[in-house]
Order: sequence, then structure tokens, then C-alpha cells
Amino acid sequence: MPTGQVFATSTSGGYTALPWLSEDWRKQAQNLMKIRQFARKKQAFGKRKGLSVEFDKFSRIGTAGGTLTETSTIPQNDFTISQGTCTLKEWGNSIPYTELVETVGQISIKDRSVSELRDDAARVLDKNLYNNLATCAYKYVGSGPASGVLTTNGTATATSTSNYNRYHCKKMVGYLKRLNAPAASGGYYFGILSVTAGEGIFDDLESVKMYTSFEDMALGEIGKYKNVRHVEETNSLKDSFTNYTSGGEAFIFGDDAVMEAVAAYEEIRYQEFDFGRDKRVAWYGVLGHKLIWDVGDTQQTVVHFTSA
Repeated sequence: MPTGQVFATSTSGGYTALPWLSEDWRKQAQNLMKIRQFARKKQAFGKRKGLSVEFDKFSRIGTAGGTLTETSTIPQNDFTISQGTCTLKEWGNSIPYTELVETVGQISIKDRSVSELRDDAARVLDKNLYNNLATCAYKYVGSGPASGVLTTNGTATATSTSNYNRYHCKKMVGYLKRLNAPAASGGYYFGILSVTAGEGIFDDLESVKMYTSFEDMALGEIGKYKNVRHVEETNSLKDSFTNYTSGGEAFIFGDDAVMEAVAAYEEIRYQEFDFGRDKRVAWYGVLGHKLIWDVGDTQQTVVHFTSA
């Protein structure tokens, strides 16, 4: 019998019981995933396709064009094609419960289990996307309210002494523009902020007129500034740094930031044993994530506000 939700223990189910799963479970879970909405999707459906999903990356043309003379020929140059690899993995979690708690309990255990599993899937998958974003090459540290230190090798070396604010936002966007990083939706870059980082820029801009409505807003969007639409995230980003507790983590990025390869989208599954007395609800999926442009790539699209 399961050791999870049982009627014999009040705190594990003695207070509770339930109907069936909602068909829009995955949609509900997606609503809790702030980072995932920005992932570039790559389907990997089909049996016997392997666990590694490759995607092509196209560099800019090697040598820029220029003026011609009447007797010259147009120069010939090329661009480089490289490949990234996204590894698929199984993901999931489950909650076991007994038929007794389902039959005589007062609260729907199955419904409650689906809700808890939805939240768990959101935290787990968004965290994996965060882990991949955090491998980006460009690390920006707020060394002061109006000063910052950028490193380009994937390692922050300075200590943060400032929260994210409009100065740091402008500097980070400036780096992306100089890199010619492609903008995302509507010509905007996106910023994913921890709650603390969001408070930092909100306080800095409180006296500045902010928008009151915006069509097709991103999920969790809290405001836009300097061509950046800011989204607040609570599953993964750090709300403080070890050496500076008044500052929070943030990312600013353009298009093509992180890849999501999917063989089987996460879904709810249900199982019974012992003639229905032993039950289990689980979420399960087969998918993977990968930062599209690695540290060694010349084209970067992500700047990470962090600290050593």
C-alpha cells in the first residue's frame, strides 16, 4: 500500500477525498511557467529517434559586403552552420493514495493531487530552463547603482553592491544591441526578473509614466523600459545574492535564447493496484532544454544580472 496520502493519518488524508482530472492540466501548468513561454520549441516526436535532438545554428556572413568598381566582381563569402544538441530526459513525480481516503474523506484528494503536481511540474521544468539560461557567456554585475562589470566567459568575477535598476537595464540592453542580438516579440527584448530585481527597477521608475495596458502582454509582465518587457518570475531566480542580500537576479535576452525539445509533453497519468485500493496520480513527460548560443559561440543573445 502507498505511504503517501492515507486515511489513517489525519495530516495525510484523514481530513479529505475526489473527482477526475481537468483536461486543461497542462495549460494550467504552463500558466505558472514564466521562463518556458520564451523557449524556442522543437518537436521530437516519434519512436526510436534517440535521446539527442540536434538543431542548426547559422552564423552571420563571414565578411561584410561593400562598394564595387565597374570592373570588379561581386565578392563571394559564406556563413557558418553549426549544430547544438538538446538531450531529452524523462521527467515526473507522483502522489500515491488509498481507496479508503477517496471513499470516506471529505476533500477531493485526486483534485488536490493534480493541483500539487501541476505546481511541481511548473517549478521543475522552469528551473531546468533557468539552469540552461544561467550557462550564458555574458555576466553583468551591478558594482554600484550607476556602475557595472561585464564578463564574457560565463563567470562573474565582481561582487554585487546594487539591485537591478534602469542604469543596469540600459547597459545590459546596450551590450545586446552592440552584439546585434535579434530582438524578440514586437522589436522588444525580454527581461526575466526575480521579485527583488523587479522591485529595484519598479522603484527606480515609479516617477516615470509606465504603460497601463498592453496588447499581447507576456505572462507575468510587470512593465517595459528601454526596449525591454519585464516579466517577474518566482520559481527559479534568486531573490538575493550571498554577498548582497538587497539585490536580485535577472536575465535580459532577445530571440533564440533557449531551446525546448519535446518527445512527449508533460501530462497527468493515473494508476491503480490491489484491485483499486492502491492508487497513484503522476505527471510525466519526455523533453529537454538547451541554451542555443553557448559560451564558445560568437553570437550571444543573453545577459545575466548576477554576482560572484
